[in-house]
Amino acid sequence: MFPSQGFSEIVFCAVTSNEQVKGYGTHLMNHLKDYHVQHSVLHFLTFADEFAIGYFKKQGFSKEIKLPKANYTGYIKDYEGATLMGCEMDARIMYTQFSQIIRKQKEVR
Repeated sequence: MFPSQGFSEIVFCAVTSNEQVKGYGTHLMNHLKDYHVQHSVLHFLTFADEFAIGYFKKQGFSKEIKLPKANYTGYIKDYEGATLMGCEMDARIMYTQFSQIIRKQKEVR
């Protein structure tokens, strides 16, 4: 976590293969997002390998980094063969409640 730079780097985030597609990765990421929002750190960066890009996209990460390059240059290691991805959190969203709120909105329709 680099609060003065406004971001945290996600490194080695994994769920064992026989436990994937059960929502554990999303649950973990949502708690991480809420923690960072509470501490006014609104950006995540990660270097994702080809197997992790799909997971990170699902979690709101993009290859388009919204954080100025000057904020993270010299702070994170560049991993060869991996893709730099970023996620910008919205301080108005409680990520651990997000799916429940969407579900309720769909029920109202």
